[in-house]
Amino acid sequence: MAFAAPAIFSLDSSGAGAAAVLNQDNSVNGPGNPAPRSSIIQIFATGVNVPGAVTGAITGGASQYAAAPVRVTLDGVDAFLPYAGPAPGEVAGLFQVNAVVPAGVTPGPAVPLVFSIGAVHSQSGATVAVR
Repeated sequence: MAFAAPAIFSLDSSGAGAAAVLNQDNSVNGPGNPAPRSSIIQIFATGVNVPGAVTGAITGGASQYAAAPVRVTLDGVDAFLPYAGPAPGEVAGLFQVNAVVPAGVTPGPAVPLVFSIGAVHSQSGATVAVR
């Protein structure tokens, strides 16, 4: 069994293109609704080992965390992560990462997004829109 197999959900369920991301105002991120730099986005992913999580259970909140360090980059620039853990009130296995869009990221409709657990990276091809 793999230690971690992080994967970012995408809007079209293909695993590529626009990622399943909410902007700071909880609207869906996309080319027509990009996130401002320095705002917080919510990224939804899976494939994270969360000690004590029970398959199929509803998560109660921010009491459980990944078994290894979590990292998010936007176009190779590290994002500050105010939260990385099970998505509160959702089924165990849905992982939520709140990330501050780095001020130094070049804006665009399809900025490469990578989510890592320890040394294991998510798939390539996930993107987020930034203005």
